[in-house]
Amino acid sequence: MRYLSLILSFYVCTLAFSQEPCKKLTRKGVGATGNLCCIDEAAEADKDLIYAQEFLRDSLNKIHAPFGLPKSKNKHIVILYSKGYICGYDTVYHVPIWVQYKMWSNKEWNENLTREDCFRPDPRLPAHLQISHAHYTHSGFDRGHIKPANDAKLNETEHFNSFVMSNMAPQYPSMNRQEWMTIEAYLNGHSRLDSVKQAYMVTGSIVDENPELVSDKIAVPSWFYKIYFFQGQSSNWHQWVFYVKNDDIKVDIRDFEQELIANTVSIDEIESLTKTNFNVCKKAIRATEKKTNTSHLNVGMFYMGYSAKYSEN
Repeated sequence: MRYLSLILSFYVCTLAFSQEPCKKLTRKGVGATGNLCCIDEAAEADKDLIYAQEFLRDSLNKIHAPFGLPKSKNKHIVILYSKGYICGYDTVYHVPIWVQYKMWSNKEWNENLTREDCFRPDPRLPAHLQISHAHYTHSGFDRGHIKPANDAKLNETEHFNSFVMSNMAPQYPSMNRQEWMTIEAYLNGHSRLDSVKQAYMVTGSIVDENPELVSDKIAVPSWFYKIYFFQGQSSNWHQWVFYVKNDDIKVDIRDFEQELIANTVSIDEIESLTKTNFNVCKKAIRATEKKTNTSHLNVGMFYMGYSAKYSEN
């Protein structure tokens, strides 16, 4: 009996010794945000990105771009594939001009996944085009997700890959942490209502000529947009546009609702500003891209329950 006890103790000690503690990608608190993911977790997520870029393009187009992939006249755009989203990344301004993805349904979206920061350079880009976590440090700007971490909850790897720096753009803190987050939470909640059959998002940056630069490298967008398109139970498709100024003016959420209404633009106008055709409508209803629509924008819209229930990031 004593012999078995010694063997068991030796086994437990050996197992404990062999399981090395998680080595964090960066220390908590370094810069504006510390990373909580482990080095080996980040490495596995990077492998997933590279695999998607090399082998999954056709299948990911079918998942995330039901009416066709966005087409841009911007010659500096490279298309980056991951399992959770497709990104049109500007290699001169170092921000995503567009990101397109399927909104996960309630069955797909894992509510048990909590936020775990994993900011890191994009391994799909050559070294001279990569942006690091440190480029934003002490800049006064947030590393603003274009695909939100809260939408990236298919699994842990997809979640980690929403933190790759090619999915970030400089956002003023007040705008990112209130207005932008409120819209993200609102649409995340709406997309998973029983009345929505399927939903998709195109979201991204509007960059002016001669923009302000972060670290002499990353353009600060003047505006951000979201084009949310979804199919209701009647099988009709709907397109909602949100157009948000990137500034550091903190506003009451009711005033922000008024701003959204006042700043309404058409899909065609955003396509003109980004030099991109988004293909968010079937050909039969393509004319709707020319029209401005405010039917989804109203005072009190963010008090309908979606934001409080689904916002955690």
